[in-house]
Amino acid sequence: MLAACVLFVPLGFAAKTEKPGNLARVAILEFKDNTGQASYGWVKKSLPDAINDSMKTHFEFLRADAAEADKSGDKLLGTAKEYSSELVAQMAKQYNFDIVIFGDFSYDSAKKLARISASVYHTQGGRIIGSVTEQTKLNNDVFNKIEVISKKIVENIYRFSLDLNEGEAAKRGDENIRLLVLVPTWTNDSEKKKAVAELDIQKTELKKKYQAEFLTIFEFFRKKNTPPPEQKSIETLAKARNDTAIADWLKGQKVTNAMIVFVSENRVSLRPVIDGSAKSVVSYATNAPVAEKAKSIDAAVTSSGMRDNLEKTALTAKPGIQNRLSIAGAGLYLKPYGTGDYPVSSGFGFEFQAQYRLINLWLFQLGVSGIVQGISQKNTRADGDPDFFTAAIRSSGRACNYCALSALSFP
Repeated sequence: MLAACVLFVPLGFAAKTEKPGNLARVAILEFKDNTGQASYGWVKKSLPDAINDSMKTHFEFLRADAAEADKSGDKLLGTAKEYSSELVAQMAKQYNFDIVIFGDFSYDSAKKLARISASVYHTQGGRIIGSVTEQTKLNNDVFNKIEVISKKIVENIYRFSLDLNEGEAAKRGDENIRLLVLVPTWTNDSEKKKAVAELDIQKTELKKKYQAEFLTIFEFFRKKNTPPPEQKSIETLAKARNDTAIADWLKGQKVTNAMIVFVSENRVSLRPVIDGSAKSVVSYATNAPVAEKAKSIDAAVTSSGMRDNLEKTALTAKPGIQNRLSIAGAGLYLKPYGTGDYPVSSGFGFEFQAQYRLINLWLFQLGVSGIVQGISQKNTRADGDPDFFTAAIRSSGRACNYCALSALSFP
């Protein structure tokens, strides 16, 4: 009988998304107006632009000119009140669109509510990857609903393109994912004035490299309607240079990225904060040239790991394999035990396994896997002469439906 002692060496490989040369061509069609009232025609024009603006804050992509597709769609749609997936697939193929966002809206005069529906079609996936439906009054409330619809569309695209589950997609689609809040700290009014001036320099330099949203803490107060007593409390912490308490407060506000800035007589100190965790300080001289300040600011962003949070996700025609592919390797040492007339020597071998996930439903996932194994052993006769030498390499592949336990092998 043989026993195998296995040394398992997980490689934990996951392809990293790189910025590609060929970005996805995204068409956002005019929404079909089923209200029957000309006064609501502005909605069909506003929706595509609002969705585009929301997507631009998260993704790099090419917005395709959908004017011809809109005309063609009107002809193909005829008297129908909404697009079908077959019709959208036909348009995507004809006009070489990688992603098509489309929808319609109607109005219930009895309830005085509009119903807005939006869907996302992915050409490579060959299907609608997500749909959103919201009801709203056709007044200023509609803009809030358009923002909700845009956010959910972003989550659907994250979920499909990066193979995320619903919770992960919602987190990636959170509006604060690419927001950096700049927080000045000071001990007197003169330092406060210098610190606020430095924030303007930092905003300018950061905007040159990252298409994210940069707010001072004061702008953040206004955007979030922070109550005056709470504002005063944070300013008291800033005066006391209580970085830890400020970081905790920002985390409670769901601010992923922040930079706490302190200006002394001749130095500016930058402390990056990510998810409430303070990172190493980077500093520069107050009288340093702008180019040198820019280099230090970028060093603070890069060394803290904040860069990935501020860069956009590139949308490609074909979804990447990030978080889908996993490989592992093992070295095998087989040692015989027990007695017998024909001793078998110890043997060595190897095993490599690769898994690729096709469908991610969190606990239950569907994928394919392949395995390659190799072993060698020598058998000796009772008289001491070699009997035979075995060496074998085996490979196999299979489709697998695995749950949480095996899913842990995916990085």
